[in-house]
Amino acid sequence: MKWDYSGESGPEHWVQLEQDSECDGLHQSPINIIDVETSPGNFLGKIDEMIYEDETTIRSITNNGHTIQYNFDGDLNTMEYEGKKFKMIQFHFHALSEHTINGVRYPLEIHLVHHCEETDSYIVLALLVQQGEPDPTFTFLDNYLPIQVGETLEINESYNLGSKVSDIFGMDSVDVFTYEGSLTTPPCTQDVLWIVVKNASSASPAQIEALQTLMPKNNYRDTQEINDRDIHHEKMRELF
Repeated sequence: MKWDYSGESGPEHWVQLEQDSECDGLHQSPINIIDVETSPGNFLGKIDEMIYEDETTIRSITNNGHTIQYNFDGDLNTMEYEGKKFKMIQFHFHALSEHTINGVRYPLEIHLVHHCEETDSYIVLALLVQQGEPDPTFTFLDNYLPIQVGETLEINESYNLGSKVSDIFGMDSVDVFTYEGSLTTPPCTQDVLWIVVKNASSASPAQIEALQTLMPKNNYRDTQEINDRDIHHEKMRELF
C-alpha cells in the first residue's frame, strides 16, 4: 500500500508502510514553533556562502500525487554550510502549512529543498504563505498548471529565483527559526536542518487555490513532538 495523507495509508501508518522508515524517530518534522520558547541561534555564523542565481532554469514540473514539485538544475543555487555544499534541487508545496507558529496554520507552505551529496543530508527553507496581494511569482508558476497526477512536464524556462530570495531576505527585518528535524514525507529521513521564515509571504486566494486543487486535500503532516530539541531564532538579512 502506498502512503497518503488519510485513512489506512495516512501519517500514523507511514512507519509500517515505508521500509527503513524513520517516521517514528524522536526528531521529526514539522513542529509547532512557540516563539517565546525559542532561544537565540547562530545559523548565520555557520554559513560560508549562499548563492541564488538571478536566472535559474526550471527543468520540469511534476505532480507526484502528493504535491506539485518544480525541479531545478542542481548546481546553480547553493548554500555552503559548515564547509559542505548544499544544492537546491527542487521546491514543492503543502496546503495547509505543515509548520505552525504559535498554533497558527497558514494556507500554504513552500519547501525549498537543498541536498548535500557528500553527507546525504538536507537543508530545507520553509516559506509560509498567507492570503493577501497577488504574487507575480505564483502567476509565473501557474502558467504550467494544471498537471495530472503522475505526469512530469519538461519546462526548461528561466525563473528569477535570485530576485525572489533576495526579496525575502532583503527586507528590513526577516526572522527565521532553525532546528534539527526530518523530511515531512516517508521515509521521514532525519538529519535535516530546517530554516522556517517567520515573516509570511502573500498570494491571492485564486493563486493559492490553483495549487490546492491539484494536490491531495490537506497534504500536510501533523506537527510532531519536539522532545529534546532546541528551537532557535535569529535574523537573516545579513546574508544579502
